[in-house]
Amino acid sequence: MATRANIQIRSSGKSVWLYRHWDGYPSWLGVHLGRILDKDVRGRGFDIYQVASVLIKDEEDKGFELTGGKHKDIEYLYAIDIDTGKISVWRTIPFGNTKQDVLEFSTSWDTPDGIARWKGFCNS
Repeated sequence: MATRANIQIRSSGKSVWLYRHWDGYPSWLGVHLGRILDKDVRGRGFDIYQVASVLIKDEEDKGFELTGGKHKDIEYLYAIDIDTGKISVWRTIPFGNTKQDVLEFSTSWDTPDGIARWKGFCNS
């Protein structure tokens, strides 16, 4: 069974949404996002569309696709906020007949220390 996830990249009230149908759990996708943000994005002043483009064009992983918003069947939601430099992961859990997003972890992605904390969380 696939572990589905959304990635929301946001800045100045705008968002770009990506969908991933498999390997959406933090120990894979979280580590992968941390690596890309640290290696290819941090410090470059990219906007949301440029960050999305880096993820979609990543040679090591062709699993991202653009989507119009949050999917209903995801297990994880990753939020990358360009304005605050934060990355967060939310776990989507069943709650009665609905689903609820619960914050699992959040840190800075625009500093080496923040990326190290992120990778530590994802590898735990």
